[in-house]
Amino acid sequence: MMMEDFRTEQESLIREENNEEENSTNRSSNINTNYEKALSAIGFGKFHLLLLFICGLANSSDAIEILCVSFVLPSAECDLNMSSTDKGYLSSITFLGMMIGGYVWGTLGDVLGRKYILISALFFNALFGILAGLSQTFEILLLCRFLSGIGVGGSVPIVWSYFSEFIPKDIRGRMICCLASSWFFGNLLVILFAYILLNNFQINISLFSGYIIINNWKMFMIASALPSAITCVLLLMLPESPKFCLYNGKSSEARKILKNIFIYNNGNSNPEKKRILNEILDDLKLSERPSLSDNDDDRELLFLPNRTTRFTKSIIQNSKDIIKKTKCLFSKAYIFKTSLILCIMFAICFGYYGLWIWLPELYKRMALTGGSPCSKNFIPTNGTDNTNKSCRIDNSVFESSFISALSNLPGNLFTIFFIDKMGRNIVTSMSLILSGLSVFGIPFITKESQGVLLATIFGGINVVTFNSFGCTATELYPTKLRSSALGVQYVAGRLGAILGNILFGVLVDTSCYVPLLTISGLLIMSGILSFKLPESSNLDMD
Repeated sequence: MMMEDFRTEQESLIREENNEEENSTNRSSNINTNYEKALSAIGFGKFHLLLLFICGLANSSDAIEILCVSFVLPSAECDLNMSSTDKGYLSSITFLGMMIGGYVWGTLGDVLGRKYILISALFFNALFGILAGLSQTFEILLLCRFLSGIGVGGSVPIVWSYFSEFIPKDIRGRMICCLASSWFFGNLLVILFAYILLNNFQINISLFSGYIIINNWKMFMIASALPSAITCVLLLMLPESPKFCLYNGKSSEARKILKNIFIYNNGNSNPEKKRILNEILDDLKLSERPSLSDNDDDRELLFLPNRTTRFTKSIIQNSKDIIKKTKCLFSKAYIFKTSLILCIMFAICFGYYGLWIWLPELYKRMALTGGSPCSKNFIPTNGTDNTNKSCRIDNSVFESSFISALSNLPGNLFTIFFIDKMGRNIVTSMSLILSGLSVFGIPFITKESQGVLLATIFGGINVVTFNSFGCTATELYPTKLRSSALGVQYVAGRLGAILGNILFGVLVDTSCYVPLLTISGLLIMSGILSFKLPESSNLDMD
């Protein structure tokens, strides 16, 4: 009799637990649905254009800071007596910083909020970007580039999370692609800065009795850091992500932000639309937090209302939150898509940054040999012999770089208009395979124009990959893990970028076929892998 009572009691407890889980899931679904309804009721308007401009400037400033080194390599090699291996270290050290910054700052974006973590990361980037321009030795330059990379790595994942959480789902894919397109403008700006500051006139500024000398390439690095500083100020105009507020026990603050966005977009001229929004917002309340996975206590992964979210929070507690969120990304619920995304991100960044950072150097070699950058007609010099080095960048390098950068425009337009119609996965897969095929032909060219054409095709197709894959990587994770997931993804990406740049630096003088064919193979394989990713088009963002 006692055994039967015990069994009945256990079955009752299990039923209650299952009902509780089902209710929690339903509440979570209702919250997400109501949030999406609120965004739709607000509509697209002036606020979203302002948001796109400021977040786009943040993304452009990251592009400028990353890509500026590609013009520093050929112009600073005489000044700092750099060998090709030294250039590989200089081009990859930023990505080492980004790998650390992406993980730490990306996760803190889920812990402390999107807005002020983004501002702090951009400020860090600007500060050490300017100090890199004041550096007088190769070692100090390496250190400053590493530290500025930590800031860049922090801002990249957060800006995507922050931006996407304001956008209605019916236009989210297009708007994320518009944000991604700002990388194109950053690419054009860095070429413009380089053309104006590196070749057109001589700069020689002496500070502190000659202790600090600023020449052309150093002024160029200082100028490249200024967009990040400007973005820090502009971000103060924007609110915190309402979705972050909602999932951290600040429902009233989230509703207030959404109401202010509605007024900014529509004014007070549409009382009926405002009434509908208020009805939706009245139901927009997270009374009980949905679980991230079957085995996670959500209170361990999110801040409760009585827990401070200020920067004065202890480092130990922040570290615990970072570890918990990272472990959740590799829990049973997420491990397959996390592992798949990490592999693809590694390959994309190995290919793009491994080739793109070295393009001005490859163009310089094409101009000198009249054909393949791997031609035996090019005779490298060692790092301490400046006799035969050409440290002035030929105008043809700027022209080729500009043409390659312009190739991003058709790819950006394609993703903006077709990403939601065709689906993320098919666009990502096909663009990866095609970009891999375009790189395959670069070592075998016989004319400089052929190399420029293939690099231009690569740039045009690869931007489609970044835009479509960026949508998928952003949309497949819930709010409480989104910045953490992007941070971890960018760790894998930066690791790929580091290895790609070091491989180029070590082998570009002896066997440049190896890095180029490795890039081609990785891109094609990752294109095949990406067919396995879940399709994220038109999903409600959890």
